[in-house]
Amino acid sequence: MPKAVLECRYGHMATPEYSFRLNASYAPRRDWKTDITHLPPFLLIAGTNDEAFQSEAYEPTMAPLNGNGTYRLVSDKTNLEIPDSQETAEAVVAFVRGLGLGWGWGASEDGYWDLSRRVLRAIVLWIKTRVIECLIHGEPVGFVDTPP
Repeated sequence: MPKAVLECRYGHMATPEYSFRLNASYAPRRDWKTDITHLPPFLLIAGTNDEAFQSEAYEPTMAPLNGNGTYRLVSDKTNLEIPDSQETAEAVVAFVRGLGLGWGWGASEDGYWDLSRRVLRAIVLWIKTRVIECLIHGEPVGFVDTPP
């Protein structure tokens, strides 16, 4: 990790080395098949040049366990390049629009209220992560200009 990152205002938030617990947290749980069967509608975005996983195996592995998935492979991207990809932003916007939640999200018989809160939290987490990355690296904070 560059010294400049560690010494900047947000350097204390950087992870200079991986601990056993951090590495273990990347691994699926032992009962991963059951976990997948319980997922609500989800969007899985992976790069074709992922360094850790075989991205082409996600859909054939997960789809038989859960029909709620939407899968998007982004060509020539690594797992670290996915958050900044234009294709990622477009896929997220299309997925959220496809949920049919609109801006009038609220309680409903089919449980969309809980789902919409989870989707919104995931998007907010992604935005916060991107802002922190920009601040740590001294980059301008900017996002793909795609309206919701």
